[in-house]
Amino acid sequence: LSLHDALPISSLAVVGMTIYETDTARMLVYAAATATWQPPWNMPWGVVGYSTLTAASSTVSAMTDSGLSVTWTAVANRRYNLRFQGNVAGTVATDLLEAHITDTTLTIKGRSLVVVNSTTTAANHNISTIEVGIAAGSTTRKVRHGRNTGTGTSTMYGGVCLDVPTFFVEDIGPNANPV
Repeated sequence: LSLHDALPISSLAVVGMTIYETDTARMLVYAAATATWQPPWNMPWGVVGYSTLTAASSTVSAMTDSGLSVTWTAVANRRYNLRFQGNVAGTVATDLLEAHITDTTLTIKGRSLVVVNSTTTAANHNISTIEVGIAAGSTTRKVRHGRNTGTGTSTMYGGVCLDVPTFFVEDIGPNANPV
């Protein structure tokens, strides 16, 4: 049981009051009656969601959802780091393979391009992008992959290799004052 769950907030909490939850090891600050208890505003809040690919993706040529997505409750005026790392294989040497981090309307937030040097060796996509100005509320980002140029296909490895494709969303701190 957390302290803020056990105490009657209406009679004890005042804006700025700080507690430490022994069951979750979190420090929280009382922000207001509507916002209630939040982590300290001026600090990073850490990983808010992640996704891993447990099996290889479909073999594709055109840009297609990889199966990696993260949905979280965004907080206005926070800064988020979106990171993706994953291995892909192509069927034709010299093809250019692509990966994107997108929103649900397919607007590209981050992008990676790799050349297929050998059809027997994987290439590695790495994307890291910082996103600011996200509206408060439920937010989804996803990873898509496919061929950019060439005639072959692309497959994203998953679950069978050391570098399992992983997509993280991390709160890295404030972008502006709280709303």
